[in-house]
Amino acid sequence: MNKIRKPVTNTPQTLAEWYAKYARAPYRLRDWELLTILAEKEGKSFRWISKEFKIARNTIRKYTSQDGMPVRRPQPVRDQWRETVRKVWTYHSTQADGPIPTAKWVFALLAEQHGYRGSERTIHTLILELKEEEEDVAK
Repeated sequence: MNKIRKPVTNTPQTLAEWYAKYARAPYRLRDWELLTILAEKEGKSFRWISKEFKIARNTIRKYTSQDGMPVRRPQPVRDQWRETVRKVWTYHSTQADGPIPTAKWVFALLAEQHGYRGSERTIHTLILELKEEEEDVAK
């Protein structure tokens, strides 16, 4: 079933224009633009693109069937626990006599005292984001 799509505006017309415009763009934007140009402007088949770039044809179909760049789905567990992790992290990182909080330690504390049932990796990612926010505020 073919969908009628609106033309993508502000996209380069050729591969040379694409390389000039997106040489340093984030990879998701580059991938989406490149696949759109190859499939729609250059007329390459999904099969050719799939073999050339080692990407599944369904991924190519998904990227080229949308009007804009694909959006990441929300991270509900991370968003739900963000403030709790922030409070635990800031409280324990400011205590001079307590242990230096690590992601593993914060994970154990949340699991024991707050009933957290997610993964340790999620807590690790949240703490990295908190550290980056603190560095941005300090600058």
